[in-house]
Amino acid sequence: GFAVYDALCDPRAAQLLLERLRHPGASGPLRFEADPAVPIPAGLAPRVLDAEQSNSSIVYGDEFILKVFRRIQPGVNPDLEVPWALARQGCRRVPAPVAWLRTTRPEAATLGVLQPFLPDAADGWTLALRALATGDD
Repeated sequence: GFAVYDALCDPRAAQLLLERLRHPGASGPLRFEADPAVPIPAGLAPRVLDAEQSNSSIVYGDEFILKVFRRIQPGVNPDLEVPWALARQGCRRVPAPVAWLRTTRPEAATLGVLQPFLPDAADGWTLALRALATGDD
């Protein structure tokens, strides 16, 4: 029979992925890139978030969150492109990307992005629901 293995749920695989992001480079069609101005410490314990999302997320030691995209589209993913552009303009309201991984085959595409983890942050959908519930518009 067949078996499905979700490597993101494997702590060792999650650690290896962070190590590759700590040391930018290439492995076949995979490219691991990082902002050299932001150090990523070694040995951060991974934990998978179980929240319902459009991506899979791993939190590393409450310092960083890695979003691995489930739906891959050619080009730069907006979850990398928009925060990166805002950071270059000096915006501090959105966590800037620290590292990211992409593929070059069959077409260039972003596979995931590592950003600072904000444990008390709420997503836009949650904020909108709160505003509707309280009558704030």
